[in-house]
Amino acid sequence: MLALTKTDRWVLVGILCFAALVHFGRIGASINGVHLTTDPAMYASIAAAYGHPEAFAKDFVYCAPSMFSTHITPLVQLTDFLVGADGNYGLAYLQLTGLSVFLHYAAFYLLGIVLFSQRWKALVFTTLMGLTYWVPWGTYWGAGYLDYTPRSLFNALYALYLCIGLALLRRPRWWPLFMAATGLLVYIHSISALAAAAGLWLSFAASRPEGVSWPRHLVWMFFCGCCFLATLLPYAAVYLHSSGISLGKDDIAFMHDILRTRFDIEYAEYWYGMKRFLKQYTLLPVLPLAGWGTWMIWKYGTPREKLLGKHIWLWIAGTCVVIALFILDQQIARIWERHHFEFDLIRVHRFFPFFAICLIFLGANILLRKFSEPGWKRNAVRVFYAGLVIGFFCGGQQDMARVSFEWYWNRLDPARYEAAYGPQLRRLEMVEALKIQTKPGETIFYPGENQAIRYIALRPLTYGWKDACLMYYAKALPELRLWSHMETALVASPTAYIAEGLATSPDYLLSERPQDRDLLETQVGPVIWENSRYVLVKNMHKKNADTSPQCPPASSRP
Repeated sequence: MLALTKTDRWVLVGILCFAALVHFGRIGASINGVHLTTDPAMYASIAAAYGHPEAFAKDFVYCAPSMFSTHITPLVQLTDFLVGADGNYGLAYLQLTGLSVFLHYAAFYLLGIVLFSQRWKALVFTTLMGLTYWVPWGTYWGAGYLDYTPRSLFNALYALYLCIGLALLRRPRWWPLFMAATGLLVYIHSISALAAAAGLWLSFAASRPEGVSWPRHLVWMFFCGCCFLATLLPYAAVYLHSSGISLGKDDIAFMHDILRTRFDIEYAEYWYGMKRFLKQYTLLPVLPLAGWGTWMIWKYGTPREKLLGKHIWLWIAGTCVVIALFILDQQIARIWERHHFEFDLIRVHRFFPFFAICLIFLGANILLRKFSEPGWKRNAVRVFYAGLVIGFFCGGQQDMARVSFEWYWNRLDPARYEAAYGPQLRRLEMVEALKIQTKPGETIFYPGENQAIRYIALRPLTYGWKDACLMYYAKALPELRLWSHMETALVASPTAYIAEGLATSPDYLLSERPQDRDLLETQVGPVIWENSRYVLVKNMHKKNADTSPQCPPASSRP
């Protein structure tokens, strides 16, 4: 059992102060919640639709729970619980920022102590883990993204999970309970939970207690796997229900085209993505250094360090198992000409920077110990260690802290504040105006990405760029085809959004082109509100009676 030292207390106090500063700074920089990155904005919108389904009965996507049922996680439910009387789901989502930051740094500090045994090395480790390291497929490892996300929350829990898992290696009676608890991680970030479970299951499988026969051990491991699957089943049932939609050959081709154009091309051409990943992390050179770290552990490591190195490679093997399942699914889909079962599993590549950093700094730790005697060799090793730290620090990103501390600086000067946040301040004025100028349930067309209309104003949209993500998961082909058509049409000309918007039969059209004001009044209707950035127009082509297309019931959706 690790004892809490005076150094640990001071480190935790420092982490707590840092988390508090980031928390209030990020909320301030969000300008009352209007400025969220796309994934958090989507989760805030899901929470709004979950808490106020009546407000989104005519929304393009959120009218049917089947479109987002697999995304109704404890985070979404907690966001709905935290929302205030003003219905601002953006601020509700951000209320967990400080907790997320504190949990992440504290958890990786603990893991650093487990791995490196020295507090200062653990502090270096948690500092690096607080950065963001990007990989292809538009994903990352770390906690330095502008907003916390389910995957960064998972990272913090994963660090605690590894500490507990390592402590239980010689306590097999606890393995089933541990694997059952691991299954609960799918409700935080499903694809990451699969890689985590596979890795620790392999660690347990390779830790057969003395005196236990292999047949008995394998039966016990089978039982542990069943415990994981048992807690996974409720989520799997919802996911399989939403994915159990048959597609024709033309539908599959269309979905593949959407995968290439709406998502990163690495999803559709996964071999290309994997080659790009290997090239990127070989040239950096993270992977060669991880190989060097592995060699140092094997050659000069203590028995404990060799055991840690062995288990890190088992965690890597578990991640590779998940990648192999992804490739198998993709290959079967191509051979049998069917739609793939899952396209996100490839994103578990994001674990590899973490594993590499663990191996590299374990190797560097051994090198520091090997050349601990005074002299030029010790100085050279220290310079090398410092170079590793600086390299990884400069190679990562900490956008959340940067934006948060910039807010404290910018708010000291009104002119600087306006220059930094002017566009978002105008956006906040627009969202607040929607609450006053429109009625609940009235639809709005906006030719871009502005989820704050949903998660703050609680108004339904007839189009959204991010909506394609949910539609792809739900295989909502009619809506996805409409979205694809609109995406193509909107780039035809700067004013194409007017005709496309009217085709969706909204109650209002919101434009971000004040120069189109006269055209909007001529083709759409009267301007009922405007500021220097936005123009809100009443759609006079829509009859008083509600003739907008209603969202079909979930059972009839494709």
